[in-house]
Amino acid sequence: MPLELIPILKKKWRSLMMAVIGGALLAFVLASTVLLRFKSDGFLSIELSVMEHKRISESLGAGTEIATRLAAEPSLQNDANVIQNVLQGGVAKWQAPIPRVSKAESKDLPDALLKLELEKEKLSDVQRAYSGIRITANAKDAQQSARVVRWLGDYFRDSAAKEILRQEIYVWKAENEGFISRSKEERIRIAYEAEQSQLRAGALKKVLGQYPDLAKVDARSVFDVRKENEKFVSPGGQLIAAEVEVINYRESLTRLERQVVQAQFIAPFLIASEKALTESNSGDDLVKRLNELVQQTSKQIENDTQREVLLSKAAKIAETSARFFSRTQFIVPPSIPSRAEAPRPKMLAALGGILFGLLALGWVLRDWISAAFKENEVILNKQ
Repeated sequence: MPLELIPILKKKWRSLMMAVIGGALLAFVLASTVLLRFKSDGFLSIELSVMEHKRISESLGAGTEIATRLAAEPSLQNDANVIQNVLQGGVAKWQAPIPRVSKAESKDLPDALLKLELEKEKLSDVQRAYSGIRITANAKDAQQSARVVRWLGDYFRDSAAKEILRQEIYVWKAENEGFISRSKEERIRIAYEAEQSQLRAGALKKVLGQYPDLAKVDARSVFDVRKENEKFVSPGGQLIAAEVEVINYRESLTRLERQVVQAQFIAPFLIASEKALTESNSGDDLVKRLNELVQQTSKQIENDTQREVLLSKAAKIAETSARFFSRTQFIVPPSIPSRAEAPRPKMLAALGGILFGLLALGWVLRDWISAAFKENEVILNKQ
């Protein structure tokens, strides 16, 4: 260090020490108040497929109902800002799926053992790839971070229920409308096929009436007669097959008429369900609206055919509700952290003291630094 700096530093050492101490104190206070963060974790037990998790994540990213949900819960007003900050950070920041079997575990387990276990549970790795969701949140208070994780868990399962029911309602409505539009064509086709089989049976009866010896039916005859094998079947066998086809077509026509009655009966229910979906504010609200629709529609039932189709929809709604509201719970309550996640107050105080000390040193030596630059510039110009 040049000798001319020593007097300057001796004269200004108190100012430098005050800058170091002040910077350290400021950094310590910031780290202990404004910048303090506590991290809490929660493990939500929920079985999801890959596609289900993808659709749910996309619906969570939309976030169009968050403000409405928070406003409906006055007890969360103190945590509303923290929740919104967590959600605005992106879905991937606060929730992550937990695979049923991790890569490390799959290396130690034989494929046959995994397959046996999945078959025993009547599941597959495609249908149930994930066994849970890990939810994480940061807050200034340890208790608050745990409360936020708990709310996010409820928000996740509620959104999951609504998204799954949304998919079901759209599929129901599309399939029902498609079936109604195709039913007329299918009715004409079945009636035509039945008429052709009836004409064929009538022609075979005439032939057998003229040639009684051909009425003998071979026990080995194939009664499912087609063009490629009918020449190998006796006329008696062909007659029986034609009459069986007539019976089958009549059964198909009866079944089709029954399905048409069900489709026409359930169509208003599906339209009202789609309306309830757009008006609902949450998954729980949607389930309540759909259950009310089921009760209203049940009053219009006139026969068992209509009751069957309505009960199938009600059973799916109840199954989805039980899956996400009853069976989906935290394995353990969200953790309450005992120490801050970041930053460390002592480390930040040390860095703050060093930074402010360097800034103060630069300010004290500004005249000497400026003179040194001018001196170097003069030397370079002389050269």
